Formats: sequence, C-alpha cells, structure tokens
Amino acid sequence: MIGVGKIKQYSNILEKPLSKGKQEVSLSAFAFLFSELVQYNQTRVDNIAELERSSVNGSSIVNESNIFHGKWIRLEDAGYAVGARVLELLCHRDKGNRRETRLLGILSFVHSTVWKVLFGKVADSLEKGTEHEDEYMISEKDLLVNKFISIPKDMGTFNCGAFVAGIVRGVLDGAGFPAVVTAHFVPMEGLQRPRTTILIKFAEEQINSLRAPCSSFSLLSEAPIPSSTPKMSGEEVAVAQLEAPGTLGEPMDINTALPLVVRKSQAHGGLARGLHEAAKAIEKHNAHLCVLADDCDQPDYVKLVKALCADHDVKVLRAPSAKALGEWAGLCKIDSEGKARKVVGCSCVVVKDYGEQHEGVEVVQQQKD
Repeated sequence: MIGVGKIKQYSNILEKPLSKGKQEVSLSAFAFLFSELVQYNQTRVDNIAELERSSVNGSSIVNESNIFHGKWIRLEDAGYAVGARVLELLCHRDKGNRRETRLLGILSFVHSTVWKVLFGKVADSLEKGTEHEDEYMISEKDLLVNKFISIPKDMGTFNCGAFVAGIVRGVLDGAGFPAVVTAHFVPMEGLQRPRTTILIKFAEEQINSLRAPCSSFSLLSEAPIPSSTPKMSGEEVAVAQLEAPGTLGEPMDINTALPLVVRKSQAHGGLARGLHEAAKAIEKHNAHLCVLADDCDQPDYVKLVKALCADHDVKVLRAPSAKALGEWAGLCKIDSEGKARKVVGCSCVVVKDYGEQHEGVEVVQQQKD
C-alpha cells in the first residue's frame, strides 16, 4: 500500500478497481500523515505507554468512534482499525479465499501477504518463542513507521511500531485469532537503528485447539521448545519449598541466594515467567530483578530482554540453565521425596515482588550485573 511513484487519479473512489495497483499511496504523503497522527495523539496522553498501547487492553471493541472521539486515541487503536480494513480488502480481492483455521497458517498470512500489501515486502523473520508455545515474533530491521519520527530524549523508549502491532492485532482479531500484540526495540550491532520486534501472544486455548503441526510451516524458524506449563493428570504444578541451605552462621553466596529469591518470589505470586510477562513487568516499572538462562540459544531473545532492562535500569543476573531456572520458578512437579520431576525449561523470569526480606535479597541486591 505504500510506495513512491506517480499515482493514477480517479474522480470517484468507486471507479477504482479492486485489484492492487503498483503504487497506491505515496511514501511522502504517508510520512506526513503518520507524523501528524503521532503529534496529535502525543498532546492527549499522559505518558508513553498511553500513547503506544491500546486503551482497551487487547479487547476487540475498537471502532472509528473510539479512535477519533474521546480519549481512546492510541497508536495501537489506530493500527487496529487499519488491520481490520486490510483484512476486509484482501478478502474482497481474493474471491476464492477460505477462512484460515490453522494458527501457523494465519501467522504465515500476516508475515507474507499482509506485510507485502502494507510494505511491499515479506517481513524479515518470523520466529517462535523460546519457551512458550503461545508466543511468536515478527521482526523487521528497519520498520517503515520508525523512519520518519524524531524521538525526543525524554521519550527514548517510545516505539511507533505500536501502530504496526495494532494492525497485526486487527488482522488476527478479524480472522478469529485474538492475541495480545506489542512492539519492542532490539539493538543490533552495525545498525544505526534498533530492530523492531512485534511480539504476538495467543491464548492457551487457541494453541491447544488450533495449532497445526510445525513441519507444515516452512517460514517458521524454530528451536526445540518445551511445552507450556503442564498440568499433570489434573494436578496443579507444585512449587518447591526452599529451605535455607548452608551451615548456620556461614555467609550466603549468589549461587545460593538467587534460587532462594526466585522461589520466594514465585511462592508469593510476585514472579513473571516468559518473555511476554517479563517485558510487560519491566515496561510497567514493576521489575526488581531479571534472571536470564545462560544456555538460551536465541540471541534476539537475549538482546530484547537486555535492552528492556537497560532502558528501565533493571538488574540482570544469570541462571546456569533454562532447566534450573524453570525449577526455581516452579515449572515442575515435586515428588514424594521432595525432588523436582518433569521440569519445564524457562529462559527468563522477572522478580516483581521479593515476597519477604531475607538474606538472599541482600546478596542479590549487592551483586553486580
């Protein structure tokens, strides 16, 4: 839909053919209108989060009245309306289309067809999350909406990719795949601008009912990923209770303190597990500490988490492995002997609440990144 070139003029919009033209919108016109949209919205919100994120928290009740009247003026809301219309347009253009019922099929549709219509090219990459089946990432090295905006220093974390996240959410919602979609910056070596990652998180029931075999989707690059938190034979996942180890009077080191802090936080409901929950906690300034697994094999995942923590001044510590971190975070079942069984690996957790003050908290707070 966006390009540079001479555009044929029509006296009436009804005269315009449904088939796609080579140049539908001039790039300069889009840049001007989008910058006006950002500036208009900027004066009507109190902070960056309000400017970027949907005011309806991922629900589908967004329409033109919500967007252009009252206080529901957000980049994601505006993008949502565009996404809904893009889906309608594509359905009109392809009369022989059928409703997509496969999760990976709709992701492929967004990654390729929708991206081509919007930006004239397929998205740079589509990847599955490293630890949760319900998380997928679409990445773009130089997202168009971030090219024409000069961000003030006091708004350093502002990401215009929220508009594209809204478009993706609108397409998915209209196709019957509701999801929470957010945009994040990932610094890249050798690039002046950070890469933009669109993080898509589906509901667990959709993953269970609509997931197709991964082998049927050639565009998706996957690493071996454990299933999401299991419920074994109807039983709840147990959280291991940690007794303070070590001889009485012996000082606690970081190798002992870190598992204790994570487990205490989980026991008190103050732990965010997985990329989506961790990113949300960090961006809401609710994070005291972030823990990354040393054996995480996706560099983009690590860069994204580290960048978020650097922007929000959150300490990052390392766990020896995803399995160890998963056990600390309660992603396991404890047998009758008190040993962890069926541990699900976890690459990232964020401590939102220590739960209680103890020696381990002091050791962790004194530890350097």
